[in-house]
Amino acid sequence: MSLKSILLVLLVIVIWGSNFAVVKGAITHLPPFAFLSLRFFLTGLVFAPFVDWSLFKVEWKGLFVVGFLMGFLHQGTMFTGLIYGEAGIMSILLQLQVIIVALIGWLFYKETIGWKTWLGIITGFCGVLTLLIPNLDGGSSSFSYFLGIMSAVSLAFAYFKMKAFKTITVPNFIFGINVTILPVIFICSLAVEGSEWILTLPDINWVNFGPALAFQVIIISLSHALWQRLLVTNSVSQVVPWCLLVPVFGVISGVVLLGEELTASIILGGLITISGVGIITFRQLQKSQS
Repeated sequence: MSLKSILLVLLVIVIWGSNFAVVKGAITHLPPFAFLSLRFFLTGLVFAPFVDWSLFKVEWKGLFVVGFLMGFLHQGTMFTGLIYGEAGIMSILLQLQVIIVALIGWLFYKETIGWKTWLGIITGFCGVLTLLIPNLDGGSSSFSYFLGIMSAVSLAFAYFKMKAFKTITVPNFIFGINVTILPVIFICSLAVEGSEWILTLPDINWVNFGPALAFQVIIISLSHALWQRLLVTNSVSQVVPWCLLVPVFGVISGVVLLGEELTASIILGGLITISGVGIITFRQLQKSQS
């Protein structure tokens, strides 16, 4: 990889890692599904001019399914979990998606798992246990961890559904998963969180909330487009392993931006989890190139 590509990959990883702290800060101003409704609506407006409507009409059903898994289930549970738990721990729990993808492929798609991948799966789960057991309190934190695990499971299933999209462009994909699922998220917000947030939008502290919303709508969306470009211009084996650094920056941003405590269990559990995920990631890359 060129130095430019390395710097761009690091930029994306820092953005994705810091997103957990940004979201946790944002949902202190607006409930999770209300925030998602606003974010998905604005993201749809941003990408609407770049949509290939003929392709969108063909793919909208598949985009709805992926949007339900990624937007409603994955992000909905993650955002809700961040109300009760730490951004750093949530960023580590989301790494379970790699382990769950391997298990889904083995259970439902008859994919084989060798001993190296099993080693990674066991190591990853040991890391999560090392992370969570000292922090379980039987209350809100435990509920947050459960939601984080459910978020990772939903994202893993979404990846398998995304395989059906062979030629869809990044703007079509981002617009599709945001707009098709927006009514469901909005109705859920009204049912669970009430409608008061709509009336109080003008009174929100936009100095603090505005940048977080812009980060979600613009920066996160552009980072996915940039990531797609990096995968096209570089070898997958050179780009994908950098994702292992996402929880590192997730923990750092939680400590720096939110003042979260950095404990021994977070450091040790995070390192063991990343090691297990790393084993699986590199093994999958080896298999794809063989």
